[in-house]
Order: sequence, then C-alpha cells, then structure tokens
Amino acid sequence: KAFEKALCTEVHQANELHGGGEWACTKDYSREDLAALPGGRYQAWRIEMESNGDAEWRDNWREDVVAAVGRGSSACICIKELIDAAITEGDKLFADTKYHDSWWLCHDHLSAWWEKEAQAYIASRGFKDRQLRAWGSVNKGTRYYHSLVGNRPEMCPLDAHLFADLKNAVLKHVVMTCGLDLDNEKRFKMGTPRELSDTLRRTWTVKPTPDRIAEDILRIPSTVDKIIEHGGGIVPDEAGCTGTPKILTESHYFSRPVHVH
Repeated sequence: KAFEKALCTEVHQANELHGGGEWACTKDYSREDLAALPGGRYQAWRIEMESNGDAEWRDNWREDVVAAVGRGSSACICIKELIDAAITEGDKLFADTKYHDSWWLCHDHLSAWWEKEAQAYIASRGFKDRQLRAWGSVNKGTRYYHSLVGNRPEMCPLDAHLFADLKNAVLKHVVMTCGLDLDNEKRFKMGTPRELSDTLRRTWTVKPTPDRIAEDILRIPSTVDKIIEHGGGIVPDEAGCTGTPKILTESHYFSRPVHVH
C-alpha cells in the first residue's frame, strides 16, 4: 500500500510540473489531460516518445515511475521485490538438499510483508503454508494475529551490538583518513550518498571482526535461557528496545557464560 501511494504521489508531482526540460514533449498537455491518464505526465512522455509502433514500450510507463521512487533519500521498493529475492535466495540455499521444495520463509513483523496483498502474493508463489507464523487463536485480537511479533533485539546480535561496531569503525576510518586528498582512493568519505555507501561497504569488509561476531553469536544460548527464565517476556539487561545498538566492552561480553558447542 505504501509503495502504491508513493507511485501515485510521484505521478501527481510530475503532473504539477510545467513541462520543460526532459518533459518538453509534454508541454501541450493540460492538467486535465494529464489527470485523465493513469500515468499522468510519465504516460504522456511515453506516448510522445513512442516510435515504430512499439505499443508495449509506450504502455510500460509504470517502470519509469518505479525507477523514480527508487531514487533519493526517500526511495522505496515494492514488497514483492523483497519477497521474490527471499524465495530466490532460499531456493539457491536449499537446491541440493532434501528441503529443496519444503524449506520455509521466516520474516519478522515488517508491516508491508504481512499486508493482505503481500500475503496473497506469497501464496501465489506457493508459500502460503511455508512461512513461519502463528496459527489458531494465538495472538487473536492483536495486530499479530496470523503473523509474527517483531524480533527482540537480544536475539539479533547484528542489530543489537555488531552494527554499533560497524558505525564506530566508519567514524574512525573517516577521521583517520580526512587528511588525505579528496581524490585519494584510500580516503573514507561521507559527503554524498554514493560516498557513504562506498565507505560503509569498505568498512564492512573488516568490521565487525570475526572474533566479535563469534563472541556475540555464542552468547545466544545463554540469552535464550534468560528469556525462558523471564517467561518469554522482556529481559531487563539485554539490549533493550530503544533501537540504539550498544558497543559492548570486553567485560560485558564475558559477564555471562558462553556456551561452546
């Protein structure tokens, strides 16, 4: 729903333009003319630019709108793309196993994933009964009925702790290389979205370190024990739900027993 709303907003904003620049071929369309077209100025542009009778290209204006909402700081994609990616990657992972046609999807309570339309799409891909979810009367009367609650942070080492390692490392890399020339490929920069993306990806190759990853994952069994001890409720000293990841000190890492298998 949010994606379709974003598409409609983009079409409306394009209709409000004056038809200059790249839209020059649509300058003779009135706002009434544009409003009569489902794709507005995007559709008008395809109509005017179509040649050689390529009706399929002319009518595929939606891909231009999708590309437009997929750019910038407020970019979004259709949940179907995420669903398709999850199924594609899952099929690859289980291709040569006995679970190749019976493995399950598992996602947290991302609202778009559990919308009626998204669930219908998952069913159309053959996964209606192949995803982890609550059935029966579990959570009846709540927003989690026939779906799942969100993941608790203490069960997600990356979210709860290790992303903090990454963030801290990014800042250190930026500061430590700020004296290099701007065009030096060894410099870590955050001036533009592209530079920030490059800095994050380069830093990700070294942080969090393998030993930090192992330490955090090996803490999960004792974390599960604590969750059980608290009756499945909130564990007071485990990460919390503030959305702010923690950088753990060495003493914190070893404050509880580590289960080694």
